[in-house]
Amino acid sequence: MDLFDPPPEPAQRPPDAEKMPSGRRRIAAPLHFDGETYSAAEDGERLATQLRRVYQAFRSGEWWTLARLAKYVGGSEAGVSARIRDLRKERFGGHLIDRRRIPDSRGLWEYRMVDNIARPDETPEES
Repeated sequence: MDLFDPPPEPAQRPPDAEKMPSGRRRIAAPLHFDGETYSAAEDGERLATQLRRVYQAFRSGEWWTLARLAKYVGGSEAGVSARIRDLRKERFGGHLIDRRRIPDSRGLWEYRMVDNIARPDETPEES
């Protein structure tokens, strides 16, 4: 099961339905974007696809600049930057995204997603 798989039907949902068996947080389906200029009909599929691609890139554990990530995803730097912010939100998994400044780069940053299986602010579930 992947974080982007739809959740089970309500009658089949486990007591802690927001967490997958591995301990990872799941992204609620359907994906819910918002904002003053957001239109579900015009933007929903595009943003969901872009979010999935950014997430898949981050699963590699590599560091990514916005330019490299935009090229990989097929979007703009502004778009992938927004999807990084989305991944930090609880409804998109509450992922921890590290960032670091690239030395001698005049303000260039790179990002990577930290696996959220063991988050310092959470107590592991008892078996």
